[in-house]
Amino acid sequence: RKYFHAKVFYMGFYFRLIYYSIVSRFTQIQINAYSRVESTCRALPWRSDDFYALHNGAYFMYMDLVRWSFVAQVGFIPVARKNKWFMVTGGQKIYYRRPIRIFSKFTVDFQHVYWDDTWFYAKHVFRVDGQVAAVGYVRTIVKSDSGNIPVSEVLKATHQMCISPPMPEEIRAWIESEL
Repeated sequence: RKYFHAKVFYMGFYFRLIYYSIVSRFTQIQINAYSRVESTCRALPWRSDDFYALHNGAYFMYMDLVRWSFVAQVGFIPVARKNKWFMVTGGQKIYYRRPIRIFSKFTVDFQHVYWDDTWFYAKHVFRVDGQVAAVGYVRTIVKSDSGNIPVSEVLKATHQMCISPPMPEEIRAWIESEL
């Protein structure tokens, strides 16, 4: 029974990723590196724990999905295919405020909050009825078979000639905690 739930759980995830990949081929760049992207979702039973709330691993999956929505809309997917680049998650951190109950409709906001020469840092905010349920942070890097791709090169390739926002205190604390 658990195996069936796992298959259903991941199939929806992969269908959404395929959708974003296809859409990115046929749409113009709609947003820039500073843009905020929001995705509306529903907490389904196979993504819940024994307490009828979204289980902790599902939050990271939703963070991935809204991040893929962003990279599709910013025009990264065709650029990555052309250059044989790929994104790698270098770390994730999440703070849970309140549970997202089964069948609840919720939104996940995504926005890059900072980048340096190597890493992109993004913030994800989960909301139910306008109230913050969780806040997650992710650090991603773009790589190729020959190594890391500098952030400046990624921004240039996606026609995003912009400078990083100032480093938020949450990101500074996260970076310092890993030194």
